[in-house]
Amino acid sequence: MFKIGEFSKLTQVSIRMLRYYDETGLLKPAKIDKSTNYRLYSSEQIPLLNKIIFLRDLVFNVSEISLALKDWNDEYITNLLDHKNLEIEHVIKLEEEKISKIQLAKRDIQQKKNTMHYNVTIKSIPSYQVFSLRRVAADYYTEGLLWKEMSSFAEKNNITVLNDTFSIYHDSDFKESNVDIEICAPVSQIGIDTNGFTYRNTEPVPIMACTMVYGPFENIAGAYLSFAAWLQALNGFSHLNVIWWFSDFDHEETRNILETPQPYKKAPKVMGVFATRSPVRPNPIALTTVQVIHIDYQNGIIQIAYIDAVARREIVTL
Repeated sequence: MFKIGEFSKLTQVSIRMLRYYDETGLLKPAKIDKSTNYRLYSSEQIPLLNKIIFLRDLVFNVSEISLALKDWNDEYITNLLDHKNLEIEHVIKLEEEKISKIQLAKRDIQQKKNTMHYNVTIKSIPSYQVFSLRRVAADYYTEGLLWKEMSSFAEKNNITVLNDTFSIYHDSDFKESNVDIEICAPVSQIGIDTNGFTYRNTEPVPIMACTMVYGPFENIAGAYLSFAAWLQALNGFSHLNVIWWFSDFDHEETRNILETPQPYKKAPKVMGVFATRSPVRPNPIALTTVQVIHIDYQNGIIQIAYIDAVARREIVTL
Protein backbone atom coordinates (compact mmCIF):
# COMPACT_ATOMS: atom_id res chain seq x y z
CA MET A 1 0.00 0.00 0.00
CA PHE A 2 1.14 3.54 -0.72
CA LYS A 3 0.60 6.70 1.24
CA ILE A 4 -0.99 9.52 -0.75
CA GLY A 5 2.35 11.30 -1.24
CA GLU A 6 4.02 8.13 -2.50
CA PHE A 7 1.07 7.34 -4.77
CA SER A 8 1.21 10.91 -6.09
CA LYS A 9 4.86 10.54 -7.12
CA LEU A 10 4.27 7.11 -8.59
CA THR A 11 1.34 8.20 -10.78
CA GLN A 12 2.44 11.81 -11.47
CA VAL A 13 -0.91 13.08 -10.12
CA SER A 14 -0.88 15.84 -7.51
CA ILE A 15 -2.07 15.22 -3.95
CA ARG A 16 -4.66 17.95 -4.45
CA MET A 17 -6.21 16.07 -7.40
CA LEU A 18 -6.13 12.72 -5.57
CA ARG A 19 -8.05 14.33 -2.69
CA TYR A 20 -10.48 15.85 -5.20
CA TYR A 21 -11.09 12.43 -6.83
CA ASP A 22 -11.72 11.03 -3.36
CA GLU A 23 -14.26 13.77 -2.55
CA THR A 24 -16.11 13.31 -5.85
CA GLY A 25 -16.14 9.54 -5.53
CA LEU A 26 -14.14 8.85 -8.68
CA LEU A 27 -11.20 7.25 -6.86
CA LYS A 28 -11.53 6.37 -3.19
CA PRO A 29 -8.43 5.22 -1.26
CA ALA A 30 -8.09 1.47 -1.07
CA LYS A 31 -7.84 1.79 2.70
CA ILE A 32 -7.84 4.38 5.49
CA ASP A 33 -5.26 3.75 8.24
CA LYS A 34 -7.31 3.62 11.47
CA SER A 35 -4.51 4.84 13.69
CA THR A 36 -3.22 7.72 11.51
CA ASN A 37 -6.27 8.32 9.29
CA TYR A 38 -3.90 8.35 6.31
CA ARG A 39 -5.24 7.57 2.83
CA LEU A 40 -3.64 4.43 1.43
CA TYR A 41 -3.67 3.42 -2.24
CA SER A 42 -2.79 0.16 -4.02
CA SER A 43 -1.09 -0.47 -7.35
CA GLU A 44 -4.31 -2.11 -8.62
CA GLN A 45 -5.92 1.37 -8.63
CA ILE A 46 -3.45 2.79 -11.15
CA PRO A 47 -5.39 1.57 -14.28
CA LEU A 48 -8.57 3.20 -12.90
CA LEU A 49 -6.69 6.44 -12.25
CA ASN A 50 -5.31 6.35 -15.80
CA LYS A 51 -8.87 6.09 -17.17
CA ILE A 52 -9.90 9.12 -15.10
CA ILE A 53 -6.94 11.15 -16.34
CA PHE A 54 -7.61 10.03 -19.93
CA LEU A 55 -11.24 11.26 -19.82
CA ARG A 56 -10.35 14.42 -17.88
CA ASP A 57 -7.83 15.43 -20.57
CA LEU A 58 -10.63 15.04 -23.15
CA VAL A 59 -12.70 17.64 -21.23
CA PHE A 60 -15.13 15.16 -19.67
CA ASN A 61 -16.68 16.45 -16.45
CA VAL A 62 -16.97 14.49 -13.19
CA SER A 63 -20.48 13.16 -13.84
CA GLU A 64 -19.52 12.04 -17.37
CA ILE A 65 -16.38 10.30 -16.07
CA SER A 66 -18.39 8.61 -13.32
CA LEU A 67 -20.90 7.21 -15.85
CA ALA A 68 -18.11 6.01 -18.14
CA LEU A 69 -16.32 4.18 -15.33
CA LYS A 70 -19.50 2.34 -14.39
CA ASP A 71 -20.01 0.98 -17.92
CA TRP A 72 -16.52 0.80 -19.38
CA ASN A 73 -16.58 -1.19 -22.62
CA ASP A 74 -15.22 -0.49 -26.08
CA GLU A 75 -18.56 0.23 -27.78
CA TYR A 76 -19.81 2.55 -25.04
CA ILE A 77 -16.54 4.47 -24.80
CA THR A 78 -16.37 4.81 -28.61
CA ASN A 79 -19.87 6.31 -28.70
CA LEU A 80 -18.97 8.57 -25.81
CA LEU A 81 -15.86 9.80 -27.63
CA ASP A 82 -17.83 10.40 -30.85
CA HIS A 83 -20.33 12.53 -28.93
CA LYS A 84 -17.56 14.48 -27.22
CA ASN A 85 -15.89 15.00 -30.60
CA LEU A 86 -19.06 16.65 -31.93
CA GLU A 87 -19.25 18.87 -28.84
CA ILE A 88 -15.65 20.00 -29.27
CA GLU A 89 -16.16 20.67 -33.00
CA HIS A 90 -19.13 22.88 -32.13
CA VAL A 91 -17.07 24.78 -29.56
CA ILE A 92 -14.26 25.22 -32.09
CA LYS A 93 -16.75 26.62 -34.62
CA LEU A 94 -18.04 29.15 -32.09
CA GLU A 95 -14.51 30.19 -31.15
CA GLU A 96 -13.55 30.53 -34.83
CA GLU A 97 -16.55 32.81 -35.34
CA LYS A 98 -15.33 34.95 -32.42
CA ILE A 99 -11.87 35.14 -33.99
CA SER A 100 -13.42 36.21 -37.31
CA LYS A 101 -15.36 38.96 -35.54
CA ILE A 102 -12.19 40.14 -33.80
CA GLN A 103 -10.31 40.24 -37.12
CA LEU A 104 -13.18 42.11 -38.76
CA ALA A 105 -13.27 44.63 -35.92
CA LYS A 106 -9.51 45.20 -36.18
CA ARG A 107 -9.78 45.68 -39.93
CA ASP A 108 -12.61 48.18 -39.47
CA ILE A 109 -10.58 50.12 -36.92
CA GLN A 110 -7.57 50.22 -39.21
CA GLN A 111 -9.69 51.36 -42.16
CA LYS A 112 -11.72 53.74 -39.96
CA LYS A 113 -14.93 52.16 -41.17
CA ASN A 114 -16.52 51.12 -37.92
CA THR A 115 -19.85 52.57 -39.08
CA MET A 116 -21.24 51.41 -42.42
CA HIS A 117 -23.82 53.62 -44.09
CA TYR A 118 -26.90 51.94 -45.57
CA ASN A 119 -29.18 53.83 -47.93
CA VAL A 120 -32.80 53.32 -46.84
CA THR A 121 -35.44 53.55 -49.59
CA ILE A 122 -39.20 53.04 -49.75
CA LYS A 123 -40.79 50.36 -51.93
CA SER A 124 -44.08 48.58 -52.37
CA ILE A 125 -43.82 44.78 -52.49
CA PRO A 126 -46.42 42.92 -54.60
CA SER A 127 -47.84 39.50 -53.85
CA TYR A 128 -45.70 36.62 -55.16
CA GLN A 129 -46.73 33.10 -56.14
CA VAL A 130 -44.14 30.99 -54.34
CA PHE A 131 -42.98 27.50 -53.49
CA SER A 132 -42.08 27.73 -49.80
CA LEU A 133 -40.67 25.81 -46.85
CA ARG A 134 -41.31 27.04 -43.31
CA ARG A 135 -39.38 25.60 -40.38
CA VAL A 136 -38.26 26.53 -36.87
CA ALA A 137 -34.48 26.57 -37.38
CA ALA A 138 -31.78 26.34 -34.72
CA ASP A 139 -30.64 29.91 -35.48
CA TYR A 140 -30.38 32.38 -38.35
CA TYR A 141 -27.12 30.86 -39.56
CA THR A 142 -28.75 27.50 -40.34
CA GLU A 143 -31.03 29.02 -42.97
CA GLY A 144 -28.65 27.70 -45.62
CA LEU A 145 -29.66 24.13 -44.71
CA LEU A 146 -33.27 24.96 -45.60
CA TRP A 147 -32.21 26.22 -49.03
CA LYS A 148 -30.23 23.03 -49.63
CA GLU A 149 -33.28 20.97 -48.64
CA MET A 150 -35.52 22.94 -51.01
CA SER A 151 -33.03 22.75 -53.86
CA SER A 152 -32.72 18.99 -53.49
CA PHE A 153 -36.50 18.51 -53.32
CA ALA A 154 -37.13 20.76 -56.33
CA GLU A 155 -34.54 18.91 -58.40
CA LYS A 156 -35.93 15.46 -57.55
CA ASN A 157 -39.51 16.52 -58.31
CA ASN A 158 -38.75 18.58 -61.44
CA ILE A 159 -40.00 21.81 -59.87
CA THR A 160 -38.83 24.90 -61.72
CA VAL A 161 -38.19 27.85 -59.43
CA LEU A 162 -37.63 31.38 -60.69
CA ASN A 163 -34.97 33.87 -59.62
CA ASP A 164 -35.27 36.46 -56.84
CA THR A 165 -35.76 34.04 -53.96
CA PHE A 166 -36.33 35.55 -50.53
CA SER A 167 -36.87 34.66 -46.86
CA ILE A 168 -39.55 35.71 -44.37
CA TYR A 169 -38.75 35.80 -40.65
CA HIS A 170 -42.07 35.33 -38.84
CA ASP A 171 -40.91 36.05 -35.29
CA SER A 172 -41.98 39.44 -33.92
CA ASP A 173 -38.62 39.92 -32.20
CA PHE A 174 -35.00 38.79 -32.44
CA LYS A 175 -34.37 35.24 -31.21
CA GLU A 176 -31.03 33.59 -30.52
CA SER A 177 -32.49 30.13 -31.17
CA ASN A 178 -35.63 28.43 -32.53
CA VAL A 179 -36.08 30.96 -35.33
CA ASP A 180 -39.29 30.78 -37.40
CA ILE A 181 -38.00 31.04 -40.99
CA GLU A 182 -39.89 30.65 -44.27
CA ILE A 183 -37.85 30.46 -47.48
CA CYS A 184 -39.70 31.36 -50.67
CA ALA A 185 -38.94 30.71 -54.33
CA PRO A 186 -41.23 32.29 -56.97
CA VAL A 187 -42.82 29.77 -59.34
CA SER A 188 -44.84 30.13 -62.54
CA GLN A 189 -47.52 27.62 -61.51
CA ILE A 190 -49.06 26.20 -58.35
CA GLY A 191 -48.39 22.56 -57.43
CA ILE A 192 -49.47 20.14 -54.70
CA ASP A 193 -48.35 20.68 -51.10
CA THR A 194 -46.23 17.81 -49.79
CA ASN A 195 -43.63 16.97 -47.13
CA GLY A 196 -43.79 20.44 -45.57
CA PHE A 197 -43.36 22.21 -48.91
CA THR A 198 -46.29 24.46 -49.80
CA TYR A 199 -47.48 26.66 -52.63
CA ARG A 200 -49.04 29.99 -51.73
CA ASN A 201 -49.36 33.68 -52.57
CA THR A 202 -47.48 35.98 -50.22
CA GLU A 203 -49.17 39.04 -48.77
CA PRO A 204 -48.41 42.29 -50.62
CA VAL A 205 -46.77 45.09 -48.64
CA PRO A 206 -47.91 48.55 -49.81
CA ILE A 207 -45.04 50.44 -48.15
CA MET A 208 -41.75 48.93 -46.98
CA ALA A 209 -38.46 50.50 -45.96
CA CYS A 210 -35.62 48.65 -47.71
CA THR A 211 -31.85 48.57 -47.82
CA MET A 212 -29.18 46.39 -49.38
CA VAL A 213 -26.79 44.34 -47.23
CA TYR A 214 -23.64 42.91 -48.78
CA GLY A 215 -21.38 40.21 -47.41
CA PRO A 216 -21.99 37.71 -44.57
CA PHE A 217 -25.13 37.58 -42.44
CA GLU A 218 -23.36 39.36 -39.57
CA ASN A 219 -23.46 42.60 -41.59
CA ILE A 220 -27.24 42.79 -41.17
CA ALA A 221 -26.77 44.27 -37.69
CA GLY A 222 -25.48 47.50 -39.25
CA ALA A 223 -28.54 47.65 -41.51
CA TYR A 224 -30.88 47.49 -38.52
CA LEU A 225 -28.96 50.33 -36.87
CA SER A 226 -29.44 52.39 -40.03
CA PHE A 227 -33.17 51.63 -39.99
CA ALA A 228 -33.37 52.75 -36.37
CA ALA A 229 -31.49 55.98 -37.13
CA TRP A 230 -33.70 56.58 -40.17
CA LEU A 231 -36.92 56.13 -38.19
CA GLN A 232 -35.57 58.24 -35.33
CA ALA A 233 -34.71 61.04 -37.76
CA LEU A 234 -38.29 61.05 -39.05
CA ASN A 235 -39.51 61.60 -35.50
CA GLY A 236 -38.26 65.18 -35.60
CA PHE A 237 -40.53 66.18 -38.50
CA SER A 238 -44.23 67.03 -38.54
CA HIS A 239 -44.51 66.50 -42.31
CA LEU A 240 -42.86 64.38 -44.99
CA ASN A 241 -42.46 64.72 -48.73
CA VAL A 242 -43.61 61.49 -50.33
CA ILE A 243 -42.51 60.75 -53.89
CA TRP A 244 -44.76 58.07 -55.35
CA TRP A 245 -45.63 56.44 -58.68
CA PHE A 246 -48.72 57.06 -60.86
CA SER A 247 -48.80 53.36 -61.74
CA ASP A 248 -52.28 53.47 -63.34
CA PHE A 249 -50.89 55.83 -65.98
CA ASP A 250 -47.61 54.04 -66.56
CA HIS A 251 -48.18 52.94 -70.18
CA GLU A 252 -47.06 54.09 -73.59
CA GLU A 253 -50.19 56.04 -74.56
CA THR A 254 -50.22 58.38 -71.56
CA ARG A 255 -46.44 58.74 -71.49
CA ASN A 256 -46.55 60.35 -74.95
CA ILE A 257 -48.99 63.11 -73.93
CA LEU A 258 -47.23 66.43 -73.37
CA GLU A 259 -50.17 68.88 -73.48
CA THR A 260 -53.69 69.00 -72.06
CA PRO A 261 -56.79 71.10 -72.90
CA GLN A 262 -57.77 73.95 -70.53
CA PRO A 263 -57.87 72.15 -67.12
CA TYR A 264 -59.63 74.93 -65.19
CA LYS A 265 -61.23 78.35 -65.64
CA LYS A 266 -58.98 81.27 -66.61
CA ALA A 267 -56.29 78.81 -67.66
CA PRO A 268 -54.79 78.90 -71.16
CA LYS A 269 -56.65 76.84 -73.75
CA VAL A 270 -53.71 74.44 -73.88
CA MET A 271 -51.23 73.75 -71.09
CA GLY A 272 -48.19 71.54 -70.71
CA VAL A 273 -48.86 68.57 -68.45
CA PHE A 274 -45.97 69.53 -66.18
CA ALA A 275 -47.79 72.78 -65.32
CA THR A 276 -50.78 70.82 -63.98
CA ARG A 277 -51.52 68.16 -61.39
CA SER A 278 -52.49 65.71 -64.09
CA PRO A 279 -51.16 62.16 -63.57
CA VAL A 280 -50.82 61.93 -67.36
CA ARG A 281 -47.19 62.75 -68.09
CA PRO A 282 -44.05 61.21 -69.62
CA ASN A 283 -42.67 60.45 -66.16
CA PRO A 284 -45.62 59.45 -63.91
CA ILE A 285 -44.02 60.59 -60.65
CA ALA A 286 -45.98 62.45 -57.97
CA LEU A 287 -44.86 64.53 -54.98
CA THR A 288 -47.18 64.96 -51.98
CA THR A 289 -46.49 66.61 -48.64
CA VAL A 290 -48.15 64.61 -45.84
CA GLN A 291 -48.64 65.15 -42.10
CA VAL A 292 -47.02 62.58 -39.80
CA ILE A 293 -49.44 61.33 -37.12
CA HIS A 294 -47.42 58.54 -35.49
CA ILE A 295 -44.32 56.39 -36.05
CA ASP A 296 -44.39 52.77 -34.90
CA TYR A 297 -40.70 52.01 -34.37
CA GLN A 298 -41.20 48.33 -33.52
CA ASN A 299 -43.06 47.49 -36.74
CA GLY A 300 -41.56 50.21 -38.93
CA ILE A 301 -44.91 51.85 -39.77
CA ILE A 302 -45.43 55.57 -40.42
CA GLN A 303 -49.02 56.74 -39.93
CA ILE A 304 -50.01 59.83 -41.94
CA ALA A 305 -53.15 61.99 -42.03
CA TYR A 306 -53.86 61.73 -45.78
CA ILE A 307 -52.27 61.26 -49.19
CA ASP A 308 -53.86 61.84 -52.60
CA ALA A 309 -52.82 58.42 -53.86
CA VAL A 310 -54.75 55.22 -54.48
CA ALA A 311 -54.06 52.42 -51.98
CA ARG A 312 -51.08 50.15 -52.61
CA ARG A 313 -49.29 52.54 -54.95
CA GLU A 314 -45.50 52.27 -55.08
CA ILE A 315 -43.60 54.74 -52.90
CA VAL A 316 -40.34 55.82 -54.51
CA THR A 317 -38.82 57.55 -51.48
CA LEU A 318 -39.53 59.86 -48.55
